Parts: sequence; structure tokens; C-alpha cells
Amino acid sequence: GQVYGGKLLTMVGVTLLLVTMVWVMGVANQTIQGYYNYDFGLYFTDLYLLTWPQYLVLMSLAFFVHVLVNKKFLGHVIAIGVYAAVLFIPSIMEVDYNMFIFGSRPGYTVSDMNGFGHFIKAVTTFNVYWMAFGATLLIVGGLFFARGTDDAWKSRFMRFGQDWGMKPALGILAAFVVFALSGFTIYNNVSVKNSYASKETSLDRQEAFERTYVKYEGYLQPKIIDTEVFVDLVPEERQVKARVVYNIKNKGTTTIDTLLINHAYGKKTATMTTFLIGGKEPELVKRDDENDFEIYYLADPLAPGEISTMEMIIEGGFDAFPNEGAQEAIVYNGTFLNNSIFPSFGYPGGGISSDLERKKRGLEIKEYSLPEQDDPVGRSNLLFTDDADFVTFKATLSTAPDQIAIAPGKLMKEYEKDGRRYFEYANEGKMQNFFNISSARYEVDEDSYRNYN
Repeated sequence: GQVYGGKLLTMVGVTLLLVTMVWVMGVANQTIQGYYNYDFGLYFTDLYLLTWPQYLVLMSLAFFVHVLVNKKFLGHVIAIGVYAAVLFIPSIMEVDYNMFIFGSRPGYTVSDMNGFGHFIKAVTTFNVYWMAFGATLLIVGGLFFARGTDDAWKSRFMRFGQDWGMKPALGILAAFVVFALSGFTIYNNVSVKNSYASKETSLDRQEAFERTYVKYEGYLQPKIIDTEVFVDLVPEERQVKARVVYNIKNKGTTTIDTLLINHAYGKKTATMTTFLIGGKEPELVKRDDENDFEIYYLADPLAPGEISTMEMIIEGGFDAFPNEGAQEAIVYNGTFLNNSIFPSFGYPGGGISSDLERKKRGLEIKEYSLPEQDDPVGRSNLLFTDDADFVTFKATLSTAPDQIAIAPGKLMKEYEKDGRRYFEYANEGKMQNFFNISSARYEVDEDSYRNYN
């Protein structure tokens, strides 16, 4: 026990030394480069709380292999082989679910405004998950550890029986409980609160979507001509409630009685709780949950040239972490939410872009050239969106009391109400229906342009 514990502590010390060397060399390098704005808190969090656990997990696997092999150089070879297998086999088998890839976890981003932000939750949960697995390996390894020169497996199993007792049993049980609880948390976030699909499944869905709905390509849809949004941001909880009121116009020559609605976010992230056209709910004809696509029938069709109103209310949040991906639309400090929070209409196009994949699946190879200059359909669509013309734009935003919310246009009014901070914007002239809404703890620097007040 003491020999095994001593060896293990030595390896833990080696991993700690490696992490510390990164810190020391990093600080030395930035000092040599003349940068003295040291952020030791950030270094500590990144290296010791987020990165060191990964070192320990990899060490536990190597240590376990060496215990079983009990031959130094052969152990090195096998350990490297195991690492290679862990690294390459999931890629070959196209497995990307981080729970099933040893030591894997989502990536993360550090920013001056948001720090580690919401990434801490995901990375820490995965670290705990894999460290619990590593702890199990180390406890089992201790029971099979060869003492002296007798490393025959018969002798090891005899010692296993002698050493097995309450302590190792409780240790393995505790590690398993932590592993199971953290695994449940990961699964709940990735697959229950979010929608996870493997690469192959995603391609299958894109193929099925194209084959089913490509008939709607070029289907006449109304154009947005006026936009007014009301967005309540709760960055401290990464939640949003967004309402939009559009004026829409049938600019075609035929009646529109069918609307095709595309949701950029799945219903687990954002749900459309209200959808009205001319003050009435259109009839839902079809809802494709896998592709976040809906088809609605208008009881009062839009005649050519007719204008009507469209209202949508979206409620959503980004509190659950995905298998991979930043989910940076709403963060604690530095929200950058664009108009995709609201559904668009029309056949979305896109789909599988790889010519090789399309050929493999028997899909027609796409032409990605721009339309001719005199093409009537091309001339009727703008760069960023084909469901709107140039629009008038107004926005009323609310956010946390210590943040400033920004939208396109001129700030018309600012006030506080019910503990939230409100900002009203109006764009001077018309703009494309492509906009971003930001919220953060900005510092304000005021200046004048051409002596305007």
C-alpha cells in the first residue's frame, strides 16, 4: 500500500509540476515580451481547475496500464498504444459523444468581458466525470499491484482477495456514485435539455429534409417591410423573452395561403409561444421537430399587394450545456443575440454542401453561383435574408440593472422599471432585417460628431 501510494503521489506531483511549468514559462515569456498585466486568477483557474484534472485523468490511465503490465518499457509502449486508440478509434468510428471518449470534454472560450462564463459548468462536470472514472482505475490498480518480484497473475489475484475489504469497496462505490451522478448531469444537459445528433444522423436528417421539402423551393412567401422587437434579456440566468411585430406584404402576383416557418433554435432551447397573423392564429398543418420546420395554413390568404401584421413571441434559454459548441448568444456579460432568435419563412435551402456526400446519397450536385443580374428572383431577395425587404426598425430592450443593451438605431429613451434597465431604439431610415442585440457591463465614453448635441 505504501509503495503504491508513494508511486501514485509521485506521478500526481509530476502532473502538478507540468501544469506549474506552463504557468512559470507563460509569465516569463510575457514579461520578456514587455507585457506586465498579469492575471494570476485567470491562470490559476485555467491551469489548476480546468487543465490539471485532464492531466490527472491521463495519468490514471497510464498508471493503471503500468500496474497491470509491470514492465517499464513495455508499459510505455502499451500506454502509448492505449492513448492512440482512445484518440483515433472514436474518429474512425465517427463517435463524437464526449461521454464515450475517454478524457474528452467540450471546448471553452475565455474573454475579457465574460471570463470563463458559462463554460465552467460544462468543463467542470466533465472533469469530475472522468476523474471519478480515473479514481476507479487507480483503486482497482492498487488491488492488483505487484509486490516484490512475484508478479504472476495467480499471486496478484490472491493478494486481491486478501486486500479487498471495506476501504477499497467504499472507495470504488464513492467513485462510481460520483461517476454516475456527473454522467447523469452530462446526459441530461446534452441529450435531454439539448438535442444531440451524431454527424451521420445529422446528414441523414438533412437528406430526408431536402427530399421531403425541396418541392417548396421558390414557394411564394410574404416579405417583411416593418420590424419592431421587444426583447427582455435575463443575462444572469441566460434567458430571453422576445416579441416581434412585423408588417408583412405579399409582393407576388398570386395569393399566399401557406407559410413555411424555420426555427434556427430547437424547441428545447427556444419555443414560439405566440404566433398570430392579422391577429389570428394560423392553422398548423405540419410540425417537423427533427428539422424545426413548420407549415401553416392561412384561413384568410394574403392577396397580391395585401399587407398584414405578424406577431411572434419566443421564450428560451441557454442554461444547459451541449456536447460541443459555444452557445454564446446569451452570456452573463457580453450577450450577442441576432435576429435568428425569431423564425424565418420560406424553404431554407442549405442542406448537405459536400459534393462527395451528395453524390454518395444520390442527391443532385448544387450550383453555388450567384443569380444573373437580371434574374427576377435574385433581384427580389437581399443578401442576408430572402423573407424581408429593407425595413423600418424599432427595438425596446430590457436587461440586468448593471448592463447596457444595444440595438441598431438611435437611442430614443432609457429608463428603469421593476428592477430592470430599459432602452428604446429607432433606426433612422430603412435597413436590412438583419440585426444584433448586445448587452454587457459596458463603460461609456461620450463624444460629439460635427458638434451635434
